[in-house]
Amino acid sequence: MRTMFQKTEQNTSPFVPITGNDRFASSSYNRNMVKGVRHDWFLKEWLATTGISQADLDRLTEWGKRKTSELVSCKQRYNREVVNEAAAILHVAPYELLMHPDDAMAIRQMRGAAQKFISIAHDADDVREAAQMGEGRKTGTDN
Repeated sequence: MRTMFQKTEQNTSPFVPITGNDRFASSSYNRNMVKGVRHDWFLKEWLATTGISQADLDRLTEWGKRKTSELVSCKQRYNREVVNEAAAILHVAPYELLMHPDDAMAIRQMRGAAQKFISIAHDADDVREAAQMGEGRKTGTDN
């Protein structure tokens, strides 16, 4: 019985065994290649969230029907200019187009809660400082 890494006339590499359909491959194949083009933005979801139709986006950006359709269906690559134009039309930050609307809204809510917490903390500090200044005057007048 042959071992898996045994050198044979069919398998000339002592390190990489060739078995099954790989033995007679007629073309090269890179398993890191992605089948089809898939881009990582959520333009279609943002259109649905904001209530803007694909036709409205086409009209407002003047991209043309084909380009708009291919951008929405992720068949065409986007660049910074396209992202900035779409973000301006949808009234979102450009980076938000690269995440699902639900995630972006959750981040907005967390940011709002953090800002509210900081505001409350600053107000409490102001009250505490005012109280300490008021106590300092009282103790100074008692002498």
